[in-house]
Amino acid sequence: MNYFSIICFVWAAIGIGSRIAMAVLGDRWDKWELENAYKKEKPKLLNVVGIVGYLLVIVTWVMVFTQGVRLSWIIAALITLTVVKVSAMLFNYDAFRKFVDNTLKDKKKMLALNVVVIILAIALVLMGLFLY
Repeated sequence: MNYFSIICFVWAAIGIGSRIAMAVLGDRWDKWELENAYKKEKPKLLNVVGIVGYLLVIVTWVMVFTQGVRLSWIIAALITLTVVKVSAMLFNYDAFRKFVDNTLKDKKKMLALNVVVIILAIALVLMGLFLY
């Protein structure tokens, strides 16, 4: 198993695991997100999470250019898209938190988000198994 398949499986596990937690915890998940993960005042831990996110993108692209794994650029491009979320979380926290709050309250948006995450997780598992 190489770096890119590990990224696929870990990312898929986070996506599936978080959806399971949301389903099991229900409203308690929403409360936890808004009162702990994304408090009104930005938690300092989010700075660490953001830096780790940027480093993951950098390391992934370095691996693309140094490991010679066929089609590795695909997972690198997908990982790079997370920079949008990380940047919003770090540099526009209030708007990001408002987006999270609005999404958690809107059942249609949550359903759409959950469907997209599950589809992405399935695609990541398939990529990890058959592409890398």
